[in-house]
Amino acid sequence: MKNIAMKLLVASTVVLTSACSGAGFPSLLGSDSAGNGNIVVRSGSYEDAKGANTGTFVGQKIIAFRQELEQIKVSHQSNREELTRIQKNITVNSTQYNNTVGSIESKLQIGTTPGNPNLYNMLQQAQNNVQTMSMNANALNNLSVKVANDATSTVYLIDSIRAAFSISGAVDEDHRQLHNLQNEAEQLLVSINSINSEVNDDSARQQQYLVSAQNQIGNLNTAIRVGSFRNAAPAPAPRPVLFGSKAASRNTQTAAASAAAVRSGKPLFVAKFKNDNVSYKEGLSTAVKAAVNRKSNTVFEVVAVSNGSAAGKAQEHANKIFEEIAAMGVNPGNINLSAKTSAQADGAEVWIFVH
Repeated sequence: MKNIAMKLLVASTVVLTSACSGAGFPSLLGSDSAGNGNIVVRSGSYEDAKGANTGTFVGQKIIAFRQELEQIKVSHQSNREELTRIQKNITVNSTQYNNTVGSIESKLQIGTTPGNPNLYNMLQQAQNNVQTMSMNANALNNLSVKVANDATSTVYLIDSIRAAFSISGAVDEDHRQLHNLQNEAEQLLVSINSINSEVNDDSARQQQYLVSAQNQIGNLNTAIRVGSFRNAAPAPAPRPVLFGSKAASRNTQTAAASAAAVRSGKPLFVAKFKNDNVSYKEGLSTAVKAAVNRKSNTVFEVVAVSNGSAAGKAQEHANKIFEEIAAMGVNPGNINLSAKTSAQADGAEVWIFVH
């Protein structure tokens, strides 16, 4: 009887073991989907194969980092689309302005009746285009501030991700995800810095076109009043170059090369705007007059300098100084606007070079 009981016990054990490993009783270790018996460790700390959430403190930080990164990406894409819209507006508006002014100048070249009402109507259209230039310049300045904010947020995010590597209690999957996030954030920062430079360049160029167009409107008004250029003074200023044209590209490259060469020297004048009540006009006037006395056709390079976060403010002050130098009698064609980022800048600054 004992032998029979022992045999029954062994048989029961074999059957139970077989059943537990079959479909009726899932294995505690698990198996792959193909049923090949490969062991797959299952843990509630992972949400999916990529390990989106490890359940650790660092894992929670990673989720927050990812959300912040996605928000910056959305903002960056919005800024890029806005820049494209502004550039299209500039192109259309510049074309209209140049066509209108070209028609006025053609009529004045051969002479017409003093105070020709048709020309005054056309001049009003050109003035409307100048107002649009001003709006586009303001839009670029506002966009510059938003892009600079994205850059600041991205730099802060990268620093936070780097700091997370030293937090205790992380698993290997956490560090893998941190590396991926850091790479994404650094690539995004490169793209943001690129669009920031583009916005600053467009802003400086548009402001320069605006000042030139404003001067030209005054000259055309005088010429229309007398009916020709011959009896009007001064001569008409050159029209702003069409945004995005080959001529604009050549002029920009020439100005950029010239500015780069000049910036290697010592600036003639530096204004640091730690607040909005900086007294600089007397010093600026003295410096400009001294430069013109030494060389009548001096070219002034007005550079908006910032550490990145104050780019928009630096642009505003540079635009204002551009107008002030022009008001001192300097030909706007001899004044170039540009922008740069410098770690040495203490907020918003404007540097002026001459050559």
